[in-house]
Amino acid sequence: MRVGSERAEKQRAWNEFGTECVVCESKCRDLHHIDEDTRHKRWTNRAPVCPTLNEHIQRVSDDKTYGRLSLIIPTDHASPGTLSDRGDDHFRKGRFRRAYVCYRLGAYIARKYLDKPNEALILASKALYSLRPAFNMELAVEVLRKEVKTLLADSKSVSRLTDETKLFLCREIGALYFGETRLTESEVWLERGLRIARNGAIPGDGVKATLGRTSQHKGFVDLFRMDATGLKHLERADDLLGEAGYFTGPANNAQHRAFFYIKCGEIGLADREFERLFLHYSTDLRTSFFDGHLVNAVDSWGPWLGCGLALCFAELLVRQRKPGRAKSLIDSAITVMQDRGIRTQGPIVCESTQRFCDRYGRTLPFGLADRRSWTTFDRIVEWAWNVLATSQTRGFVLG
Repeated sequence: MRVGSERAEKQRAWNEFGTECVVCESKCRDLHHIDEDTRHKRWTNRAPVCPTLNEHIQRVSDDKTYGRLSLIIPTDHASPGTLSDRGDDHFRKGRFRRAYVCYRLGAYIARKYLDKPNEALILASKALYSLRPAFNMELAVEVLRKEVKTLLADSKSVSRLTDETKLFLCREIGALYFGETRLTESEVWLERGLRIARNGAIPGDGVKATLGRTSQHKGFVDLFRMDATGLKHLERADDLLGEAGYFTGPANNAQHRAFFYIKCGEIGLADREFERLFLHYSTDLRTSFFDGHLVNAVDSWGPWLGCGLALCFAELLVRQRKPGRAKSLIDSAITVMQDRGIRTQGPIVCESTQRFCDRYGRTLPFGLADRRSWTTFDRIVEWAWNVLATSQTRGFVLG
């Protein structure tokens, strides 16, 4: 790679991932190669980490024996668990690219040096999840090639994967397809996940959130297609997510039920969904939405879901002929989305909202990946499914 090109790649990485360490948030002087291959200079393989963390990861990669021991000493910034927690924190705060870096680093370390295939594949799946608010095909293909495909090419690692891990990957791929309005592919992957669960496999309460979110996205696909069967999937998802303590899930379900009722012309039922939502969380949220302020919504659900709920509620206000309040709410949502780099997902915006924005000269941050760019992504995930489908199931039968 030429010097000028390498400089451009580094600048792209700084722009995408920030200039502070993704773990301790101290100022970084250089970028770490995620896969430890210094020949791989693309921005997709670079990560801002502090010298201490970089040295720690380097020692892990230099000596596998030391690496396994070093990750349990007090300075465990490079442990997959720490990186997963930091990624979750970044995601909640709307720092989606930095979340991606944490999950990628964690997946690499868990796979390469700790021999933990389940933890590695779950973190790779979470890296895909972190891309949904602001999708980037290069990063998606990178994590599939470097982490998912590399892990699944090892038959010993595949034989140790639990069904919960397989379900986790199926759900995230299906959810990512849904966000890009590729509904057929989304349904295929969500059905695959549910089939894994039906065939037997998953112990304990830990699976409830994973299975609940799989049912949730299956319901989203059905409702987007105007199939009322989706309401039953969301009802089951509400129960599972509630039991798992995943409280943003029911809020997301309420949003999609309201969206479905709005498209059916059942404005009263849509309003009822939001009433339940406000009663469940805080009556201040209704005031915030009516006044066009999203602080409470973002604090409750994070910027991605908060903006999605705001746009759905704005649609309800448009249908209720309250254009002033709808415009104020849309303006606030657009400001937050532009500030956090969030783009609007196709399935959560009605055409009437788009027309309403056009009328007032506002443009929603909207963008889907070009269908022609999906070829490599589709090929890798289908290969991955063929590997998973032929591997032996591990775990317990669902009760």
